[in-house]
Amino acid sequence: MSNREETYESESVKEHRRKWAELKAKYLHALPEEIAYIEVALRNREYALAKKHAHRIKGTSATFGFGAVSLSAAGLERLAAAHAEDGYSGAVNEIMRLVEHEMSLLDLQDRSQVDRGERGSDG
Repeated sequence: MSNREETYESESVKEHRRKWAELKAKYLHALPEEIAYIEVALRNREYALAKKHAHRIKGTSATFGFGAVSLSAAGLERLAAAHAEDGYSGAVNEIMRLVEHEMSLLDLQDRSQVDRGERGSDG
């Protein structure tokens, strides 16, 4: 492989990682609203709707590598499936805490990349 091809591959990988990081950030920032839907659904005893939202969060969070968020969403999904009226408030608070933690880690990572000059001129 020539140096030119290695440089291209390297830039391609960087671009892929940048786009993946943007998708993860966008997903994380949308999660509080999705979690709020679950909380409202549980409060209104719309268990099937709460279960559907929790299931989606569980799978998508796992895909993006947010394992703790995924496990917490699985707990919310179980509560909704069991029509549990007790305990969902704590579970909602826990998943929100985990999302906020992941957001803070992402912010730290972004600042680190800026400090190293790795981000593009647009962000």
